[in-house]
Amino acid sequence: MDEALIKPTKVRCSVKIASPWRWDYEYEDYVEQEPDVTAVGTLVEVKDPRQLRAREFRADMVHGPDSTNEDVVMTDLAPALEATLNGTDAILLVAGVQDGPQAELMDGAEGLAAATVWQLAQELQDRQANHRSNGAVGYSYHMRMQCFQLTGDSILDLLTDSPEAARLVDSPQGVIAEGVRTASATSPDEFMRYVEGAQRRMDPDMRQSSSTFYIVEVTQADYYEGWGLYGKFCLVETACMDVLSEDSGLVAVREGFDRYRGVYHMRKLCKNWKPD
Repeated sequence: MDEALIKPTKVRCSVKIASPWRWDYEYEDYVEQEPDVTAVGTLVEVKDPRQLRAREFRADMVHGPDSTNEDVVMTDLAPALEATLNGTDAILLVAGVQDGPQAELMDGAEGLAAATVWQLAQELQDRQANHRSNGAVGYSYHMRMQCFQLTGDSILDLLTDSPEAARLVDSPQGVIAEGVRTASATSPDEFMRYVEGAQRRMDPDMRQSSSTFYIVEVTQADYYEGWGLYGKFCLVETACMDVLSEDSGLVAVREGFDRYRGVYHMRKLCKNWKPD
């Protein structure tokens, strides 16, 4: 799974605004805080507390503080998964700031990671059942996944309890992740157990300075009809955003973040990511 070429045909920008309420551990109650991100329609304003000013940019979709993970799944994740099932590589980048709400979007049974794996595995299983019910016994599929956490120049394999073999390696093609386990299964429930285990192994103390990858490969074929489809989906969570770019008004990558070897691996995954 090293030769990942991510080639979407369209780039969209969606924004999820966090709830203004946060849990106060001292008083054991929810307290309201001033939002850092506000929106009117698709015009998004992001405050930069260090510069004591705000910047604005346009988004394709804004999910308000009362929106649910299901809203994000239906709007942003579902089209990317459909493309993957139809043989097109796709990527969904969940980018945010330190102490941002990325974990609320990604984790748990309703998070994007679980939704990704479940929907892909369930759809493939349904397709096989439909083909067989129609007498097309030549259809088959194979789905496999990798999951790892990149922190600076180090890599943590989230699919095994013994991840010391995983490492970043320089190659003529760029930086690659070597020794990362590839898991496969035959049912959605089995894949969900992999996701649950990966989220348990994640280092929470490093989450705000790392990137987490869920890479899923899907192969479909009908040997009697003579066709095949291959698609790769990459779900990336990163807290690499820091401030807004002075010249464009967009959220900027944290200074120095792009100098980590782990980011060069991310670039390799997305090296053919060229919007139309």
